[in-house]
Amino acid sequence: MKTDTRDPNPTTPAATDATDAIGAADRQAILTRAGSWLTDARLIELPYDFETGGRPFPTRMPRALDTLRNVSSAARRPFILPAQNLDVVHLISAMGVVLGDSIIGLTALDWLRRTHPSLELVLYRPASSPDYVEQLYRLAKSIGLGTLRDLPWPAASIAKEERIVDIGNIVFWPSFATTPMIDFFLQAIGVDAAQVPPHAKANRWLAELALPALPAPWRDAPYVLFSPDASSRVRTIPAAVHAAWIDRLWDAYGLPVLGFTPIDHPRYTSIRSHAPDTPAFLSWIRHARALVTADSAAVHAAAGFDVPTTAIFTTIDPTLRVRDYPHCTAVDFRIEGLYGVHSSEAPDDVELVARAWRDAALDAMPLPEPRPALRGAAGSRESHDDAREHLKTVAN
Repeated sequence: MKTDTRDPNPTTPAATDATDAIGAADRQAILTRAGSWLTDARLIELPYDFETGGRPFPTRMPRALDTLRNVSSAARRPFILPAQNLDVVHLISAMGVVLGDSIIGLTALDWLRRTHPSLELVLYRPASSPDYVEQLYRLAKSIGLGTLRDLPWPAASIAKEERIVDIGNIVFWPSFATTPMIDFFLQAIGVDAAQVPPHAKANRWLAELALPALPAPWRDAPYVLFSPDASSRVRTIPAAVHAAWIDRLWDAYGLPVLGFTPIDHPRYTSIRSHAPDTPAFLSWIRHARALVTADSAAVHAAAGFDVPTTAIFTTIDPTLRVRDYPHCTAVDFRIEGLYGVHSSEAPDDVELVARAWRDAALDAMPLPEPRPALRGAAGSRESHDDAREHLKTVAN
């Protein structure tokens, strides 16, 4: 699943008759400011939507949303939300445009929901947000985690006495890259992260979701997941070591190895065609005995379902992502020259990754202790092979 791969120093849109009115410097400022905007039409808009083309670029410099008196923005000034005194809070761009980030951001909102059950949460979503991300928000809505509204939205329709919290353009907030992500989101909505216990930071609201059943052959069959792909090649486990990982997982567990990446290996089954959407993706993770992955969305989902996980990080301190996940073992595989480079397809960077994995001692990387079956019997290796062949037949 993808991450927000926008360049922290993006190239501004090509000049047109519409954008010439504000100039290149202002266009750059519109895209990179930590926060949302209020246009001349009094619409609340997001830099992300301007950059991705989901909304037309402003013809005049808009007003920063947090200049309104009823708007709070932790990007400008830390604050504590007086939730006990509020009936409703309006959350702009809550909680981003990335699946993994959104899982964590919704965990912060889940804490707010549980501690202040009478508080109405209204989430304003970006116009250009990918549908697979929006599917997560629709799932969250189904368990009472907020009302959804699509941006742009007329500011005048929000009562002046109602609180607005601006969480726009988080990739450009300085604390986004230096703070554990759950603490970042808690602070962004005005909650003291130090007052939230670790067990409430592990995405367990996911376990409340009604998810689709797995295909019949796998509903009671145990399996482990291998998910090597991330949204950027600098964070992906290269294809050259896939076979070694699959062999190791088979030797360790004696269970079928499944994954969302097409890999040609006799002990591996691709389930990509059986995970067409976010609910199915989450369901496969939910029922896994164990997971090895470089995909942060899979890591965050697995934490919510208590799936034992080995999570491999090549460009960031793992504590910023998995500190509060009791069933996750993080592998700090930071590669020299790539720390902090969360997205790159540059050949030199990809070669650094390939070289690091060629030299890696895979056997030294810990494997998760598999959990017992959620239901049903363990079955035999032969029955697992039968299920694998049946799944291939269905897929074809």
